Amino acid sequence: MLSKKKDTEPKIEQPVPSPVVPEVREPREIKEPRNIKTVNTVLGKGMRMDATLLAGEGIVQIEGEFHGEVDINGELILEKSVYVNGNIKTNVASISGNVTGNIKCSELLHVTQTGKVKGDIECKMILMDKGAIFIGYSKMEDNEPEPPVKPASESRRSIAELESFIKEDTDDAEDANGTGQ
Repeated sequence: MLSKKKDTEPKIEQPVPSPVVPEVREPREIKEPRNIKTVNTVLGKGMRMDATLLAGEGIVQIEGEFHGEVDINGELILEKSVYVNGNIKTNVASISGNVTGNIKCSELLHVTQTGKVKGDIECKMILMDKGAIFIGYSKMEDNEPEPPVKPASESRRSIAELESFIKEDTDDAEDANGTGQ
């Protein structure tokens, strides 16, 4: 006959994991250090934008790819991961990435050691770190006033003198060629 055996071994129960409850914290006040400037606008890393960027006063930071014109009455920060294809006009710019286009800064342009600029630069001050790459022309503006414009009477005399010089030069050339009379 067949007999049934009873399980005499005790069963070990597995502990049931308790649900994970995230810790809830009270919001705290974040105090901004006095000397750190606040960035107003950010184009994040991995993002691409085709547009014209016009911004009033403040700081704009670009970490992604931007195609178009940038016109900011403030400060522009271009991070290492940046590629900008377009002209830039701003007060102050710090470039750590790649820019293809002309740059006009009313105050300071800083190209860091990882920065690369292909285009013309016009500003009051340029700071190029060792390792920065710049391909183009630069024009440094100064604070000196423009020289005064000559009065029209002086300009007319100069034009008359120039016309006389050209006529004399033409006459001399004709004499040398034997075509003069």
